[in-house]
Amino acid sequence: MKRVLPPLILLIITVSIFFNMERLDLGQEENIINLQSFVYLLVFAAVLTTLLLHANFNLPLALSLFGWIGLYALGKWVIFPERPVLAGVRLYLTINEVAFLALIVTLAYRVATNLFQADQTIQHITLESLSGRVNALDQAAEDIKKEFIRSRRHQNPISVLALKPARDIQEMPQNKTTEAILKTLRKKYALNRIIHLLDQELRRSDLILTSKEDGQLILLLPETGREASLQIGRRIDEIIQKHLNYPIHYGICSFPEQELTFEQLINKARQELENNRRQMENSPEGLPAWREKEYT
Repeated sequence: MKRVLPPLILLIITVSIFFNMERLDLGQEENIINLQSFVYLLVFAAVLTTLLLHANFNLPLALSLFGWIGLYALGKWVIFPERPVLAGVRLYLTINEVAFLALIVTLAYRVATNLFQADQTIQHITLESLSGRVNALDQAAEDIKKEFIRSRRHQNPISVLALKPARDIQEMPQNKTTEAILKTLRKKYALNRIIHLLDQELRRSDLILTSKEDGQLILLLPETGREASLQIGRRIDEIIQKHLNYPIHYGICSFPEQELTFEQLINKARQELENNRRQMENSPEGLPAWREKEYT
């Protein structure tokens, strides 16, 4: 909220000043500041449109300014041309109108941007707007059972992929209590960003299971053998690197070629994850093992 409040307060003050400009008494001449009604409507529309539609269109500020100032010029010269624009005192009124319009649009843009970023952060922390296939591991027993029954009945492969972020987000110096809270939130935020990406990129049949153990994610991949799971793991790694610039570790175990029960699949996948993590830490280039060679 610290980022939202300053531009919001400035926006309210600026809009209030603009809508009360005509109350100013300059010298003996009355109504020297007499703005056209369409200018007020244009400013109101600019604020309302920027605040409500910024998240959907996310236009650059320069393009937004160009559009609203262009509409102002269109109204002044084409639609409502009854008053001179650049003659005498009207020149100063025009400059003031354009300056206020640009300032108000800029402040509204900043407020909308900060609100959108705050909303995105809250969604990533709380895991809102995800599909129903994202569940806690200890609450997905029925879905897991169904997938294994289907795989055994039709003799289809099924794989488990365990993954976790490869490093913690850089920490900021804080007191011990604040540091502990922020560390937990940073880990949760990083993991939830990964969950959002997986929810968008994985097949609809794949299940995403969140585990409280060491900040890991468990992916249940029906009808997917080990080789296909390796390709999915590499694609996930590339997607996360592309969007978050954040490396991951992962391990894979498949039914029935490696293990036969879900618990055995998870344990083997986690063991492989830890082996890959150690190989990455010991690699001279710091590259994940799966980028240097194929799994054995």
